[in-house]
Amino acid sequence: MTRKSKYSKTEKIKLVEEFLDGSRSMNSFAKAKGVNRSTLGNWIMNYQSMGPSGLPCSRKPTQQTF
Repeated sequence: MTRKSKYSKTEKIKLVEEFLDGSRSMNSFAKAKGVNRSTLGNWIMNYQSMGPSGLPCSRKPTQQTF
């Protein structure tokens, strides 16, 4: 099974708003969209408490200095 490891901020906002505007359960919505239910739940909590700024862009790899 393949997994999509990164979501842009725009994608996260779109998914959260689509879920909040609908009437589906989180389980069925997450499964239909191919997003982990826990991940979606975290995005929703962050969005509801901090708005769109609560959904940061995907993490960039840290750069190691020697």
